[in-house]
Amino acid sequence: GNAWTLRPRFSFKEQSPWNYKDVPESIVRHPEAYRYSAGLNATWKAGPAFQLLLGAEGTREEGKTTETRPFLNGLTRITYENKAVLTQATWSPAWGNLDVGARLDHHSEFGNSFSPRVAYTLASSGWHFKVLAAGAFRAPAIESLQVNPSLRPERTRTYEIEVGKSLGPSMYLTGNVYFLRIHDPISYVNPAPGIDWYANFDYTGSTGVELDLQSRWATGSLRSTFSYSRASDHAAEFYRVQGNDAFHVGFPNLKFTSLAQFQMGRGWSVNPSLIVMGPRYGYRLGDTQATSFSTTTLLNLWITWATRNRGFEVGMGGTNLLDVANPLIQAYGTPGAGGNPPLPGTRRNLNLRLSWHF
Repeated sequence: GNAWTLRPRFSFKEQSPWNYKDVPESIVRHPEAYRYSAGLNATWKAGPAFQLLLGAEGTREEGKTTETRPFLNGLTRITYENKAVLTQATWSPAWGNLDVGARLDHHSEFGNSFSPRVAYTLASSGWHFKVLAAGAFRAPAIESLQVNPSLRPERTRTYEIEVGKSLGPSMYLTGNVYFLRIHDPISYVNPAPGIDWYANFDYTGSTGVELDLQSRWATGSLRSTFSYSRASDHAAEFYRVQGNDAFHVGFPNLKFTSLAQFQMGRGWSVNPSLIVMGPRYGYRLGDTQATSFSTTTLLNLWITWATRNRGFEVGMGGTNLLDVANPLIQAYGTPGAGGNPPLPGTRRNLNLRLSWHF
């Protein structure tokens, strides 16, 4: 039968960025940021095959500073507000599930933004299918606008198709193809040492495919994933690899992961995992152009022994057991001028854990 459900929510968040204790007072900034958010969703379930959601929410972001340099409005306090209404209808006939939704935002600084969403899913015996198209909106943060008052909000478009098929009683394969594009992406750039800047590029994004294979049996499970993505940028020179536009700086195009769990009996379990990242590009120390970093293979292992009631547990294992170099590549730079060099990554780590649950 018909039924209404009301779901209110409220959240509050306080932050104190740049509140460093070991930096001279003459150069440190002391802003404080507050975020209030409240909303109400009403869901009407009109029988087993149709459901309608109606909602409204409001967000208030407030910045406050005690320093002499004020915000953009000339004061030591600034406020931005965003109000939104949203709706989503879900229809579930015998031939699948159809979701159609939309969200309208009104930002006090940037005006209106419309974000549609449509999705269709179908699950049958031994297989499933999904197609999705969605939009999103994100306004610049207070500190980003303080650095560059001419920033524009981001608008994102996502398209996705997924198909899954059972390969037997205990194995399932899923394939996914996606297209993601962010228009006017808000990006941090470092055009020169000591200079921080936020800017909008024309667009960025990626296109890719993912494969996921899951298998389960009485004494364990295995899940392996493979992904390939190709960068898509326009005028985002800080993140694009010169001469190889298929890459974003710092990110691999190819990635393989595998996680297994084996129950060995008498309280023992073994959990190995493998992560393989294809070549990545970054700026080595002193280089003015992005160069390639070799494929990285990370092998991890965790072994656990637990008492029958799991009150006492011993775990031992390690990460990066092959002790390979895994630098944290900073994902930006200036072609012809260089970028920040990679930070040291974690090498081999060995761990022992004792747990007692009571």
